[in-house]
Order: sequence, then C-alpha cells, then structure tokens
Amino acid sequence: MSRFTLPLLAAHDHGAFEIFGYAQVPVPDGVTAKLKACCDSWRSIVGVGDEGAANMIRQDRIDILIDLAGHTSDNRLLVFAHKPAPVQATWLGYPGTTGLSAMDYRFTDANADPPGVTDEFCSERLIRLPRTNWCFGTA
Repeated sequence: MSRFTLPLLAAHDHGAFEIFGYAQVPVPDGVTAKLKACCDSWRSIVGVGDEGAANMIRQDRIDILIDLAGHTSDNRLLVFAHKPAPVQATWLGYPGTTGLSAMDYRFTDANADPPGVTDEFCSERLIRLPRTNWCFGTA
C-alpha cells in the first residue's frame, strides 16, 4: 500500500488540502513514519472501536474519507458503514466492491472494471482512472 500512496501523499498541495491519516497499524515501522510525515495529522485507531473511530473522523470534520484496505485483513470497513464523512471512497487495498451502501465511490480503471460490465455488481459508483489504477514508487 505504501508504494502506491507515498508518492501521492508526498505530492499533495498541503496549502489546498489538509491530509489526515487514520492508521490501523499495530506495530509502526519506518514506512509508517514516512506515511505519517506526509500527513498534517495522524491518528492511530488501533484498539478504537468502529463507532469511536467514526466519531473521531466526524470531530476532525473530514470532507473526503478514503479507504485503502478494502476486504483485506484487519480492515476498518465498518467505520465507513457509520458514514463519518460526506464523501467516502475506496481505492487500492481490494480490487472489488466493498458492498457498503455508505461507500460512494471506488477508484479503478477500464482494465479491472470494463465500462458497462462490472458497474451493476458494485455498491459504489466506479471512477475509472484514465490509464491504470496501479502506479507506484519506492517506499
């Protein structure tokens, strides 16, 4: 995940966007430190219940909340089920639908989700990136 998100976070215009990281990382490491350095605010949600994490996000007044885990191990999709942000999207961690009606968008591409083929099977509106959904750098 870090190989995909570090370049994106590092290139963000922090004058235009305030970046919050909500981390489900039980054992932080050097890569965690790099991710944290790219964020304006960092919150560990390890051991915080889904409703508690959703309340934290609401208190932070997050406009757009993006899930990076999908249905992978230790995901926090149930936080998204509480709809703590007005716009919620999923990207990267799992190449399919979350199945959540509270998830507004899923970033993908035409290779993974050919237009008109997979849309009806997704609970989210698909946002197809122009070339590929998979672009990475070194962590």
